[in-house]
Amino acid sequence: MRDRARHPRRRARLYQGPPPRRQKGHAHGRTVQPHRRHRRGPGPGARHHQARPVIRLPDPFFRTIADEAEDAYPMECCGLFVGRRKDAGDDVLITRVQPSPNVAGGDRRGSFLVDAKIQFDMMRELGDGPEQIVGHYHSHPDHPPRPSDRDKQSVYYPDHVWVIIGVEDGHAGEIAAYLFDHAADQFQQVDIVTGNPGN
Repeated sequence: MRDRARHPRRRARLYQGPPPRRQKGHAHGRTVQPHRRHRRGPGPGARHHQARPVIRLPDPFFRTIADEAEDAYPMECCGLFVGRRKDAGDDVLITRVQPSPNVAGGDRRGSFLVDAKIQFDMMRELGDGPEQIVGHYHSHPDHPPRPSDRDKQSVYYPDHVWVIIGVEDGHAGEIAAYLFDHAADQFQQVDIVTGNPGN
C-alpha cells in the first residue's frame, strides 16, 4: 500500500468545461469482482425520507472501466458517463462510457483530469436529447474507492455521479458510487448495481 503522505490522495479536478475522447478494450481473462449489489449504510450524508439512489452500470461498461483502471496503473484512469435519470429522480442508468486520457498535470498516481475537448464534443453531440453526461469515473491506485477532501473541492457538477474503482497491485477491485449531498456538504455513498441491462 502506498504511503499516503508520499502520494497525496487525488487532486481529482473534475472535468471543467467541454468533453474528451479515446477508447480502450474490454476485460481480458482476469477475474474482477463487480460486487453485484453494493449496499452500505446511509451514513451521515444520507438524504432523509428518500429511497437510496441506485446507479445501474451494465456489465460491459463495468469491464471497460476495470480494463481502463488496470491499463493505467499505477496512474489514475478517468472518463465520462452518459445516461439518463429515472423519472427525474436520483436513480441513474448508465448507457455509455467514454474513456478519456488523464490530462492532469503533476503526479497522475494521485490526480485525474478528463480531457476538456472530449467533454465539450460529447455535450455538443448529445445536445438536448434524453441522454446527457451524468457523471464520471476514475481509479484509485492502491487506495480504497473513497472520495477525498480534494475530491470534494472538485465538485463542479454537483448532480453528477462519482464512480471510483480501486486497483491493488494492478488488479481492479471494489467499485463504489457517490452523489454529493449539498445539505450535508459531503459525499453520500449510493448503491451501484452491475449486471445485464435488463436486470
